[in-house]
Amino acid sequence: MLFGFIHCSSIAISQEISEIAINDFPGFSLTRNECFDGGSLWGYMNGGADIYLEYGFEALRVEEFSGDGETLKLELFKMEDPVSAFGIYSIKTFKCKQSDVLVTPDCLNRYQYQIVYGDFYVQLINDSGSEQAQQKMVELAELVLKKLEAKKLTLPVKYLTDSMGFSINEIKMARGRLGIQNSMMDLEDCFKGIENYRVYYASIVKDREKVKFYEIIFDTPEMKSRFLENNRDKRVWVEKEDEVMVLIRQ
Repeated sequence: MLFGFIHCSSIAISQEISEIAINDFPGFSLTRNECFDGGSLWGYMNGGADIYLEYGFEALRVEEFSGDGETLKLELFKMEDPVSAFGIYSIKTFKCKQSDVLVTPDCLNRYQYQIVYGDFYVQLINDSGSEQAQQKMVELAELVLKKLEAKKLTLPVKYLTDSMGFSINEIKMARGRLGIQNSMMDLEDCFKGIENYRVYYASIVKDREKVKFYEIIFDTPEMKSRFLENNRDKRVWVEKEDEVMVLIRQ
């Protein structure tokens, strides 16, 4: 087997995040094995680390494999809890070719397979987009999931799931300024000066127009009051006010 760059600078991270060992994936060579924490993530992502940190990033293991004419990359993100893992997954997935392949939620496309599993956001990437590469991503994902401890994902939303009937695969979550900018820029002004919130949202087409539904959780009553003040004159409708804010925006 060909051995490449294999290094985890932090022993703590190395022990916290499981790895696929050299002999775990028959027919493939392990060519890279690196670990990153909050301080080193910027070097790996060239400026893309901030949103992961906003969502509750703790650690990352990156492994690369070569074999059968294919090259696969595994990115295993340890987040602070299952909701944080779901949040980053939700804004990184679009138009899945297949869902519910191994777990729910997951998203399989030609070049990418993404999964939420407990506290982990798992991303696998291949170079060729071939049917073989997609199958190998799924096989590698199965190996990864066997090594991880599963924690139940329970989204703290009721309006979107119970009242509107959206499935977990249809819901997105924004957490903080960058999450809003990446997924719902039309609402950016609504959250001016507000911190510590989570926005769950989904949409349907009604009368040939897209209608978005938002369920917002604030950590403090003060943030909720500021939100109402920000949106007094905007085209949003408050459906109910209890533990959460539920809005409809067209």
